[in-house]
Amino acid sequence: MRTNPTNRLSEIVINAQLEIGDALSQDTLEHLEDLNEDLVYVSQSIEQAQARFAKVLAENRQMKAFLLQTVKDCWCVEGNRCARCQNTLITLSHFEV
Repeated sequence: MRTNPTNRLSEIVINAQLEIGDALSQDTLEHLEDLNEDLVYVSQSIEQAQARFAKVLAENRQMKAFLLQTVKDCWCVEGNRCARCQNTLITLSHFEV
């Protein structure tokens, strides 16, 4: 049986296109898996940064409260603070207590 060279060429092109399409799909899938791994890593990094920031924020709040309490417990009075309390209040004013 004779084959038509045009049909044979068309079949070769179709097979090549299917192979290329399959290879591209596999590459795309691998790239998406890599991207997913990267996003998981970034997400974990952000969660760790948030946890560290929350801890620092809590410590800062505690330190500010302690410093304010030391000013309140000092022998000096509001409106006539000693130098140490004035410095403490000035420092705290920069942090918007």
